[in-house]
Amino acid sequence: MAKLSKREKVLIYIMVTLLLVVGLVMLAIRPTLDAIDAADEVIGEQQVRQANMAQALTLVDGVKQTLDEDRARIRELEGRFLQPMSNDQLDTYLTGILTGQGLTAEALSIEMKDLNEEAQAQDAEKSEALAVRQVRVVASGTMDDFVRLADQVQGLYGVRICDYNLQPRGGGNTLGAAEQTGQMTMNIGFEILMLDQALLPEGEVNP
Repeated sequence: MAKLSKREKVLIYIMVTLLLVVGLVMLAIRPTLDAIDAADEVIGEQQVRQANMAQALTLVDGVKQTLDEDRARIRELEGRFLQPMSNDQLDTYLTGILTGQGLTAEALSIEMKDLNEEAQAQDAEKSEALAVRQVRVVASGTMDDFVRLADQVQGLYGVRICDYNLQPRGGGNTLGAAEQTGQMTMNIGFEILMLDQALLPEGEVNP
């Protein structure tokens, strides 16, 4: 076997030394590399969690905005309904409207109108908040009195005339007979809408 020259020995020494140095460096920095990888993984998880939280906060803000808009609509619509009244109070309310226009209420009956069954099944809580009453009134007065009554009711929220029948007094059945006596018997049907905001579901979105 040929002997190695001095130059070859030096090269081999340098290579062995370099291998030892590289191995020692790798052993020294390996824990640091592992720590960096672990830190990157934690940072990635935190970024994902932060993105999910930001998305959740966006959804919450959207829901809050929707709730605020719904509450504003409810406050706006509340003015278009009457406040809840008992039958006695409703009797007094309508009698006051009639007498205010010169009519005399002779008979008044009140019955509750059932809301649409499908609507009740879909939203029972809202149905409880909204009460509909049908009121049948027999009154006497002149045609002018009735016209003034119709004009007033047209400008009221929560009250509408749904039907009416006018019969002249004095034995006739024509408007000509009414012109002779000036008086008519009026059978008027009212529909009353009342909203109890306290029964609306708190914190829910109202379409």
